[in-house]
Amino acid sequence: MKNVHENVVIVAMDEESKKQITQQWPKLKILSWIIPCLKDSFNYGDGKYQLFFVFRSNLARSFLYFGKTIWMIQQDTFWRENLLETKIDKDQPKVDIIFDRASEGDSKIIAGGYYFAKPTCSSQIFFKQLSYDLERIYAPDNAYMTYLCSNKGSINCGLVPFNLITNWIWIYEPERLTDKSRIPILIQFDGDTKLGSKFEKMKKLGFYFVDEKDGKTCNNSAVEVSLSKSGPQLGGGG
Repeated sequence: MKNVHENVVIVAMDEESKKQITQQWPKLKILSWIIPCLKDSFNYGDGKYQLFFVFRSNLARSFLYFGKTIWMIQQDTFWRENLLETKIDKDQPKVDIIFDRASEGDSKIIAGGYYFAKPTCSSQIFFKQLSYDLERIYAPDNAYMTYLCSNKGSINCGLVPFNLITNWIWIYEPERLTDKSRIPILIQFDGDTKLGSKFEKMKKLGFYFVDEKDGKTCNNSAVEVSLSKSGPQLGGGG
């Protein structure tokens, strides 16, 4: 996809990840931020997972402090279209931060995997407060970000339409959607709390895009097959 590699910054939290990524994609920009306690696998609800919440908030703070507009993204996502070429940010020009949603409908609950943040004073204060509180309160960052966004006097938050960036609901419970035939532009493979099972489920659903032999080389044919899939076929709905 056009200009994605040129604009992405990958954060490597251990030396081995940095080495492997650099060997495979030498032109990518890699931010090496070594955190020894996060180099091993961890699962939702672990203390390390909470530390990752704090780290991610501080990472956003750092970019915003230096005047950078950012998309915070997740690696467990299938991009059908280029996120950088969407008009998500342009459709909501007055907001400080635009978050993905946990579900469709009237719910204002933030999912938190994806968000677009501008380097405004309000957004910098938002992430400063988020980091401070997450260091002292054991809570999912998406729930706390939803709480902070409810304070309309200090921050102006926007939401991405659920039919553009979706999550596990579209994959496993498409009957909950208003229009399950409409395929989102970004599909997140989240919602799995069993350590190590995410890649296996992605394989089963047909969303595993590297060569089985080396685990590194892109399997272009697998990408083409996934692009051709329809919503009901993937999600299991009729």
